[in-house]
Amino acid sequence: MPDDTEVRTGLRSLAAAAAVAVAALGYRSGGWSPWELACFVTTGVLHAEVGLRMWKARPDSAMGPLMLAAGLCWLADGLGRVAVPELFRDDLMLGAVYQPLVLHCALVIPIGRLRGRLDRATALAGYLFWPATLLAWWLTPGHPAGIAGLLAVRAATYPAVGVFLVLFLLHRYRTASPPYRAAYTPFWIANLANVAATAVVSTDWYVQGSGPQIVYYAGSAAIPVGAALSLARSQPPPPAIRSLVAALGAEQPAPAALRDALRAGLGDPALEILALDELAALGPQPPPGVVLTPLRLGGREVGALVHDPALAAAPDVLHAVLRMAALVLDNQLRLDEVQRSRRRIVEAADAERRRIERNIHDGVQQRLIAASLLLRRAQRAGADGSPLLAQGLSELDTAVAELREIARGMNPPALVTHGLAGALESLAERSRVAVRVDDRAGAAARELGEETAATAYYVALEAVTNAEKHGGDDVELRLTTVDGELVIAVRDNGSGGAVFVPGGGLEGLRDRVEAGGGRLSLDSPPGGGTRLTAALPLAGEVP
Repeated sequence: MPDDTEVRTGLRSLAAAAAVAVAALGYRSGGWSPWELACFVTTGVLHAEVGLRMWKARPDSAMGPLMLAAGLCWLADGLGRVAVPELFRDDLMLGAVYQPLVLHCALVIPIGRLRGRLDRATALAGYLFWPATLLAWWLTPGHPAGIAGLLAVRAATYPAVGVFLVLFLLHRYRTASPPYRAAYTPFWIANLANVAATAVVSTDWYVQGSGPQIVYYAGSAAIPVGAALSLARSQPPPPAIRSLVAALGAEQPAPAALRDALRAGLGDPALEILALDELAALGPQPPPGVVLTPLRLGGREVGALVHDPALAAAPDVLHAVLRMAALVLDNQLRLDEVQRSRRRIVEAADAERRRIERNIHDGVQQRLIAASLLLRRAQRAGADGSPLLAQGLSELDTAVAELREIARGMNPPALVTHGLAGALESLAERSRVAVRVDDRAGAAARELGEETAATAYYVALEAVTNAEKHGGDDVELRLTTVDGELVIAVRDNGSGGAVFVPGGGLEGLRDRVEAGGGRLSLDSPPGGGTRLTAALPLAGEVP
């Protein structure tokens, strides 16, 4: 299948061939003056060439194909006039299609598509109005009176249509932003010139001489010239580009700083960079006079850029702006999440400290005080203090057991003496459910840093504890290494349905894993058991 370049090359050759054929046949027929013929061919070639260049510069826009189609229709209509004049008489064949294409092109500039109901209704009316003359001509073949009446109706309606188009373009200009006006004034002037030439010539089409024809051709030729000038003016000037590049090159600018730099560099005071929550508050429709372009990074949407429509005509600049805005916004979102994660870690650590302090104060400390009192009484009782001594020893044993229970969840001694694999085996032995440890990491698990090993142990502890709570009786714990990461996966056959809950154990565990540069994933369909997987970096600790 040919690519766009080959298609454009073929269409350029087709337009050139049509222009040569019109010039040769028109000159031979003698029906056109040399000036008429030169203006006609030049107008068609201008449309085709400008359309091809616009298509190449902005392949995502309809402007180029529409301008090219208008040029090809223009040349094909001229070819029909010199080859089959009885069929293409009175501008009632392909010439009737040219004006709707030009109108459509005027409506889609600069963003490349129709916007809103007014644009769509105007384009539809254009496509319906001009071909109506062709249909009427087909219905009155060979009837001079009918054709004369049709031409009279056209002569009366064209000025009315021209007035409507002038008012429409003035409304578009009045509601446009300053950057839009600065860029597209040449194209609007060209459209007004074309409307005026068409309206004037249509009322005096049969004046002898080539003057009216040349006026019409000149008005039509202004369209591609105005479009080319406007597209050139829509590119930011070099000083603005330099300041924009300097702003984009700053190291990790904040979204507000980047927004201010973009406003100054692009001359768009209404430009905004919106995060997803701000985008949701904005609603489905952007404010009038601006365009909302999504910001995507890695296939996911991170926000949106609200900007002037004129920026859409500079695709290279727009692409760079979108890329940098997406990166900055994503970095800001990640920074916010890191800050929230750190707050959760600190809050969890404070809560755990208070829990341990409360348990020691209310449990172990009270039992130790009781044991101390009993032992002192036994000491004073002498030989009769055996029962008190036994009771004090019992209190000591209970305090030791409670202290062990409190310490459960802290780094076990086995983690220091036997490494991660030994600590996991010890966890499996203490668990109330069957736990199978499948250590495929080997030496890599024994050489882990202290923080990484402790994080992996807490992942296993949380998963086993959840299995005990939620009806699981079979747990598989597997250690592997993949692409420089230690992967610990714990699967149980419990009731499933586990989720990350703010303030919950899994949420705190995820914070700890991500703080160490790792990733934690959870797969827990209701009734289908739970699989908790953590991937932790092997190459040292992450500061």
